[in-house]
Amino acid sequence: MAEKHLGELGWKALAVRHKLKDDGLAKSLATLAKLGADGDAKARLATLDDIAATAKKLRKDKAVAAVDDAAAWLDEMVKEAAKARAAAEAAAKAPAPKEKPDAAKTAKADAAQKAAPADDGGDEGDENSPDIGKRLLAGLARVKAADGEADLAFLAVPGAPAWALAVARMIAPADRKLLSESVKSPKSPVTGTCVWRDGKYTFVVPAVRGGLAAGLAGAIRHWTKKKLGVAVTDGKTTIDDANDTEEPAADGAPPTEPRVPPLRKPTAPELAVSKRSLDAWVAARTEIVTQLKAVAADLNSAEHPEKDKAVIQLGAVARQLTAQPTELRQVDELERWLKDDDVVADICDLAFDLRTPLLGALAEIRRDLTPAK
Repeated sequence: MAEKHLGELGWKALAVRHKLKDDGLAKSLATLAKLGADGDAKARLATLDDIAATAKKLRKDKAVAAVDDAAAWLDEMVKEAAKARAAAEAAAKAPAPKEKPDAAKTAKADAAQKAAPADDGGDEGDENSPDIGKRLLAGLARVKAADGEADLAFLAVPGAPAWALAVARMIAPADRKLLSESVKSPKSPVTGTCVWRDGKYTFVVPAVRGGLAAGLAGAIRHWTKKKLGVAVTDGKTTIDDANDTEEPAADGAPPTEPRVPPLRKPTAPELAVSKRSLDAWVAARTEIVTQLKAVAADLNSAEHPEKDKAVIQLGAVARQLTAQPTELRQVDELERWLKDDDVVADICDLAFDLRTPLLGALAEIRRDLTPAK
């Protein structure tokens, strides 16, 4: 992975594990990630300078130098920061290329705009606002802007008069507290991911239940005053709020199984995943989630200012693992994510190998779903 030593989680895991001082290095690494490769050039250069200076300072600390893994990590971090700085300087000096309209992207954007509800209004909200509605609008705007290429985490707390809902890159403990305090008689939360798909905000959950789509759509209407298209899927069954005939329980009682069949009807005989392949995936996924929870527990017991963020990232990885991938599209997405995601790479480098068993199980599912030639 390019510039893996400039990732926040990698250094954070080492610092927590060995109880090392941080001096704000994790915060600078997080800032660099937020800026991205195309972020503000001056801000990126300044952040890279901060990272290099802090890493060199920590490298001279006796406690840090005594830990071989940490010392080696910081050495590589300084080298990668220098390379990234040279690339950023070159990009800053280069003239900005004149953009040419991409016909395919333009057509895709137009189609998405037509498919989106008319009252989506373009209000992107404010993700830092204490107002649930504004925070929710900001999260939904990010989901739609990604256009199916990425998803965000969501947390819904059933209650009255409507469910409380948050959609964000990471759900922090403060979000849980805010949502629980915003409804009467809050019950066990519903978690998963949210992605823009087929012109709707699609909430991916482990198992679809009647009332979920209606509850989530009701939450959006209540907090944002907007009526937006919502669907819920677990990979096998998809149901949208218009067809969710089960009323959401205001008190958070478990909704019943949906009585509505999947929206997408196959036009030709479809290949099915064998029970053996699906059981292998479930077993591998269960083991990985168990190990992720163990790593999170170790981090929680450590005294480190950045441990909460690391625990949240581990939870996000666990949520990304689809419970039962039964479509080639899901297999493609999972394989691409496992191979390319920076956090996954850091976990494999610093904690345990989660890629190999999961990719092996996905390969079996892919064989089941691939027509024989």
